[in-house]
Amino acid sequence: MGACRTEEQKAEGEKTPERVVVQRYTFSRSERLRKSSDFDRVYSSGKRSTSSTLTVIFDVSPAGATRVGLSVGRRIGKAVVRNRVKRLLREAFRLNKNRVKKGHDIILVARKGVEELNFREVEAQVMDLFGRGGLLVPETEESKGPGPAPNAG
Repeated sequence: MGACRTEEQKAEGEKTPERVVVQRYTFSRSERLRKSSDFDRVYSSGKRSTSSTLTVIFDVSPAGATRVGLSVGRRIGKAVVRNRVKRLLREAFRLNKNRVKKGHDIILVARKGVEELNFREVEAQVMDLFGRGGLLVPETEESKGPGPAPNAG
């Protein structure tokens, strides 16, 4: 039922442009802020940008790479809720990390109310705070990623 393709269809499907730029949207271990000493350093000497449901604390990274740490306290909710918030924050960073300046350690701190937001709202808040903190690179054609989706409401 349509599973067979002719040689011409196969050849046409394999054509690619001269130059293909593939961006990987991964979140590897080297992009995570994991050590307690790194968290302490960013908390003590970092700059802050705050909204009603999120706080972003950032500092220059001695490692030279952009790394992200998450802080979601018990006041946000039970474990299931906290884990959902962490997934949303990780995903918001992962999809937009190509728009963030290199060489910063960033901590995303969840505040009460973030658990009620959907992904688009969380992503928009994260990007707004990155922008207010001066963490975003000027947007060019190469750096455009999925970015915050327009609010369908």
